[in-house]
Amino acid sequence: MKKIISTVIFIIILFIITTIIIAYFISNNGTFLTNFKFKKVTNTGLNFYVYFEKVPAAKNYDILVYDSENIIIYKDDITTNNTTIKFNKLNFNETYKIVVIANDKKGNKKSIKEPYTFLWNELGFSDNNLVVMDNNNDYIVELVGDYKDKDYKLNINKNNYLLKTIDINKDNYIIKNSEFKDEPCFYTLEIVDNSMVLSTLSIYNLTSPISDIKINNPNNGDMINYDDVALSFTGGDNASNYLLELYSNNKLIRRKEIKDKSVILSNNLFEKAASYKVKITASYYDYVDYSKTAEVNFTINAKETLKPVYTNYNTEFINSGTKIKLLSPDKNATIYYTTDGSEPTELSNIYKDEIEINKNTVIKAIAKEDKKNDSIISTFNFKIGSKNNYKVYLSASNQYNNLGISEVGYTSEKKEMNDLTDRIEKKLNEFGVKTYRNEFGDINRWTADSTYLGVDLHLAIHSNASEEHSAYGIETWVHNETYKTYSLAQNIQNNLFNIYYNKDDELANRGVKYANGSLAEVNPAYTPCGILIEVAHHDYKDDAKWIMENKDAIANNIAETILKYFQIK
Repeated sequence: MKKIISTVIFIIILFIITTIIIAYFISNNGTFLTNFKFKKVTNTGLNFYVYFEKVPAAKNYDILVYDSENIIIYKDDITTNNTTIKFNKLNFNETYKIVVIANDKKGNKKSIKEPYTFLWNELGFSDNNLVVMDNNNDYIVELVGDYKDKDYKLNINKNNYLLKTIDINKDNYIIKNSEFKDEPCFYTLEIVDNSMVLSTLSIYNLTSPISDIKINNPNNGDMINYDDVALSFTGGDNASNYLLELYSNNKLIRRKEIKDKSVILSNNLFEKAASYKVKITASYYDYVDYSKTAEVNFTINAKETLKPVYTNYNTEFINSGTKIKLLSPDKNATIYYTTDGSEPTELSNIYKDEIEINKNTVIKAIAKEDKKNDSIISTFNFKIGSKNNYKVYLSASNQYNNLGISEVGYTSEKKEMNDLTDRIEKKLNEFGVKTYRNEFGDINRWTADSTYLGVDLHLAIHSNASEEHSAYGIETWVHNETYKTYSLAQNIQNNLFNIYYNKDDELANRGVKYANGSLAEVNPAYTPCGILIEVAHHDYKDDAKWIMENKDAIANNIAETILKYFQIK
């Protein structure tokens, strides 16, 4: 009898639990991001039609296309489960990958189960084609790819006018020297399939192939805060190299070839209240006459500008009853804040004690100090909630040829930072954080992977070095002062500096710096949640010694800061 009663009770309990679970999923129908996959991908020339399974909980979808080096070449935000991708150019014999990421209202992400990959093997122009024509010789156009049994055409345009259309039945064509000799002009060649342009090539005679350069940051006449200066420019297309020159009072103080269209100029190059000129020159190999230049003048502010206010917890998911702090990197600054959505002023609340968050709350805060410029206004949109399954992408340095002080045991940056990252990963895993590593490829692959995986944090771990081997200390990088990870970066920087061997030296606390697009691993175009930390200097003996003797402490400090910030217990 007792056995029967026990069985009945068990069945009843099981029925109740099952009913609750079913009711829960029914009531939350459509609120969870589910797995999904492509249903159909077709193309007509450079136009690709993409159709994938709909995710009921998705607010929108990100469409990303990566090239063979995992650089994002196309990005779009759509609300439907189908779209047409229109490429301007695809390279012959190169593999591409299409990825779809579903986003819900809470900021959660779910990547499509399998990316769609394709090899572009349509007819194209060879990379051997120079963009500069020899005024005294014929120009030979080289093609690559299969043209047999196809109805491909070659359009030859001169100065935007169509000269002729040729059937493609061989892998090279000649533009006679007599057609362009002694004439400044440009040609645009197009490979066409049924009126669809598959590939284009522009070539130039007696005129520059390089597009005009525009320096976007800083702007001409800008008054800039005394800090590292993020320089960026556009244009200069077709250039083989870029030269940066920095002048003070018409005196050249810095000259350097650069590879990218963005670069950081160290604040060591500047003085407060001083004026500077920066000049960018784009050149095409030895064709000096074809170079293009741009320059801007700017002045460094005489007054220091305060850093933005930050907080000690993640705002997206915060437990009810959490007491948050408002903090300033500037020790003597006064923080003013509001909780009603209004802009903070000197008449607003002065921050003194922790603020308890019991409901969704928007806090706006500003830092002020006499004889200094106010910080920008920081906005913290705290949302009550919790999250499981946090994901962190750990990107240890792969710079094997950056050697440290060998007498203290420091080998290469790659080896020692991977060893340090192993320890960070172990600590995070102990608390259930899912971690990923940058084991293969390069920086473009890593940022592509972390975006594809939808991680909560992309953390790059490096050690630093200087040209004179005399710099020391810790610094942390984010995109800019409004970037999503700014607060976490400040927490990592401060907490790590608190265990630094020489924390009484203010110069050693190099602070949180802004890359403004110059570092891919903190660039929102490549990863929305990046931080790059420089764990002291491996070419400065005391720093290298500190790293080698304190790897567990450093790793635990970084991991514990991340765990606390996201309230992971």
